[in-house]
Amino acid sequence: PFTPNAGVPQGSILGPILYLMFINDAPKPKINNKLNSNPDRLDNGKNKFYSEELNIYFADDNVILAAGMKTGQGHFGCKGFRDLVQKSTYWEEGNRIKINANKSVCMAFTPKEPPKNDRTLTLHPVKPRAKINQNDIIKYVTSHKILGITIDRELTFKQHINSLNAIIRKDINKCRRLHECTLETKVFLYKTFSSPK
Repeated sequence: PFTPNAGVPQGSILGPILYLMFINDAPKPKINNKLNSNPDRLDNGKNKFYSEELNIYFADDNVILAAGMKTGQGHFGCKGFRDLVQKSTYWEEGNRIKINANKSVCMAFTPKEPPKNDRTLTLHPVKPRAKINQNDIIKYVTSHKILGITIDRELTFKQHINSLNAIIRKDINKCRRLHECTLETKVFLYKTFSSPK
C-alpha cells in the first residue's frame, strides 16, 4: 500500500475533511485590515494605495485575493499581499506541501494596462543584492483557469464562454449521429456529457 509522506491520500472519502483540518493553521490575513484604512503613502505623500487581502483554500488550491489601488510606480502594490504570499510559501514548505511554481501566477483585475513583470513578486523573500531564482518569480498573466473557470483581468469571461461554446458545438455534432435514438436517450446523453460543462 502507498503511504503518503505528508497531507492526506488523494481520492479517499475522508480526504477533503482531513485536508481542511491539515490546513487549519495556514497563514491568514490580518482581520482588522479593512479596505481604504491605514493608507501607506508613497512618493512623499503624492500617491497612496490601500489594500485588503483574502486567502482562499479549496482542496489543494490556494488563491490569495488582494484589493488595492495602483501605486505611483506603476505597480499594483497591495499592502500585506507580498507578505501573505511568502508566509503561505513558508507554511506549505514547513508542512511538506510541494508548491508548483509554474502554477503560481499573479493577475491584476483592471480594465487598464496590466502591470509588467517587475521581478519583485517572488515566492520567497529576496535579500538585497541577492541573485533571484528565475523559478521563484511569480509571473503576471492576463487570464487564468481556476477550478475549471477561465477568469480574465477584465472579468468579462469571454475566453471561458468561447472555450465552452467550442466544446458544446462538438458535442452537438456528435449528437447528430444519434438521430435514430429515442428522445429519452438523447436527453440522458445531454445531461451526462454536455450539461455538466
